[in-house]
Amino acid sequence: MDEETRVIRKVIKIDSDTLACGFYFLRMNVLCNIFVLEHPELNLPFPMRGNVGLCSGYFGHGVNEDVLENVKNENIAIIRIKNSQSYNKKLIDFLHGEDFENIDIRDKESFKKVYDYFCILELYYDKITKSRKPEMYLPISQGGLYSIDATQKYFELIGYWTAKEENRVNNPGGLAMKKRGERNKEVIQALLADLQIKSLGVFRTNKALRKKFYDMAKQLTDCDSEDRVSKIARLILNGKPVLALQKKP
Repeated sequence: MDEETRVIRKVIKIDSDTLACGFYFLRMNVLCNIFVLEHPELNLPFPMRGNVGLCSGYFGHGVNEDVLENVKNENIAIIRIKNSQSYNKKLIDFLHGEDFENIDIRDKESFKKVYDYFCILELYYDKITKSRKPEMYLPISQGGLYSIDATQKYFELIGYWTAKEENRVNNPGGLAMKKRGERNKEVIQALLADLQIKSLGVFRTNKALRKKFYDMAKQLTDCDSEDRVSKIARLILNGKPVLALQKKP
């Protein structure tokens, strides 16, 4: 290998590694913001990002560890692609000309689509970094254009939902929703204590306790589904992260 090729490969690998890290932090930021939108009762700031520069707050400083812990504890299907093999196939299709899925910034589900593309782009740059001949892997400029498209769409989503969240928080309906959310948490927390429920896993064997808990929760709150009650209960049972979320500005 001649010296020029060695230098080119080194530069490509450094750039690709940087971009892979960047898309990792961006997708973590997506997870945090999905959680914020799905839990208005926690009154968390949206967008969740570090207050550092125009974009740098999204790269490494916009990840809230308490929020990420709650995302894991909820055990919800955030991503739509289920495993690394699926991502590899999606990456191949993507780089052979498959277009972006339609991303409607008015639809919250579009955050999950953007999350998928960030995962794909992280994988793309990671593969280039690990390649023995990175300059031959795939046209670097092609990935660069996709990176710009995906990142631009995410910031369009952030902009639209920031305005929407501000309107929700600043109107009487938003305040009423916050108060209902706080009341729901208080009631469910009291029920968990009164019934001595330490984990929702107990419901797998104690059907009578399960029925009693959900029946009472739905009667005493405005939660009309067991799924909603369960989400709030899991946050409470996880303890410290829930309190930390409420206290952080």
